[in-house]
Amino acid sequence: MNCIKHAYDNDSLNARGRGYSKSESFDENWYKMSDADTGSDDSKDSNTVGVPQFLVVNNVHMLNGDHHHVNMYEETVDDEAKPYIEIVEQPQSRGFRFRYECEGPSHGGLQGEKSEKYRKTFPAIKIRNYNGPSRVVVNLVTDEAVPRPHAHKLVGKNCSDGVCTVDVKTGQNTVTFANLCVQHVTRKKSAEVIEQRIIESMKMDKMVKLGNLNEQAYLSEDELAQAKQQAEKQAKDMQLNVVKLCFQAYLKDGSGLISKVLPSVLSSPIYDSKAPGANVLKICRMDKYGGSCKGDEEVFLLCEKVQKDDISVRFVEQDEDGNVVWEAFGNFGPFDVHRQYAIVFKTPAYKDPNN
Repeated sequence: MNCIKHAYDNDSLNARGRGYSKSESFDENWYKMSDADTGSDDSKDSNTVGVPQFLVVNNVHMLNGDHHHVNMYEETVDDEAKPYIEIVEQPQSRGFRFRYECEGPSHGGLQGEKSEKYRKTFPAIKIRNYNGPSRVVVNLVTDEAVPRPHAHKLVGKNCSDGVCTVDVKTGQNTVTFANLCVQHVTRKKSAEVIEQRIIESMKMDKMVKLGNLNEQAYLSEDELAQAKQQAEKQAKDMQLNVVKLCFQAYLKDGSGLISKVLPSVLSSPIYDSKAPGANVLKICRMDKYGGSCKGDEEVFLLCEKVQKDDISVRFVEQDEDGNVVWEAFGNFGPFDVHRQYAIVFKTPAYKDPNN
């Protein structure tokens, strides 16, 4: 084999970055508006105060009172015919810096993963099986198995209070988010931001239970203390160098009122380029581009800055359709990574060295 393909990703060297074949989404239990709506007390078991309600209810608050009966799921409709959100362009995972408020707006918004130097793309979603009007809401959540609202804020066009809201007209079922930026909230201020969001969520949950979104809700001293305690805990554990976009869609009826809420969908992770290990991974140069199928040949590889304990060199062969038919990894250790910019490794043997 006189040509060896190389790629590297987050944990391995993959020039195209980490890919997701399907959009991540929340479990259905995260869409329960309240016990009054679901007829169940299961939501009381949540260890995160107000968070399950926040992801839906806090954004319903942004609908300015035009919300009435919301149908979360249409059980009688075939699954294939149900409206749903599809991410048609994931955001770039690396190479984007979260900016502090004092720095002002970013010089360039968050781009799409397929963006090129002379052909820029941006994160985009499409509402499948639906062609009517809707409202799309985007906010930031944590990169965890059970996502929580993130302290960082979205800023840019159509953004307010850290959330992006777009009203979509009939026939416009694809929404592109250009010029979105992530505003970095410091660890010191993150608890305060999260506490306020939890309080708003808890108030909104009470208003939903009362059936009147225009009636002011109040929290007890115990509830306020609980919100503060939970916010401090979340802020302490929160990763500030990575976020995900949470896309939500509210479908409107003929009168413009919200009639249905679609399941939220999460983007792939977005890493702050200031953080260690968040640089765009790139092979700059190698001393050889071919070798023996039996492997065990030494190769010097120059690359962008990498973390010696969190990097690998991946060899991959694909068929004409882009499917991986063989892969293996170069052999090296942390001491073979020189000053984070060079890797000395030995090649693996090909799957069939005799052919």
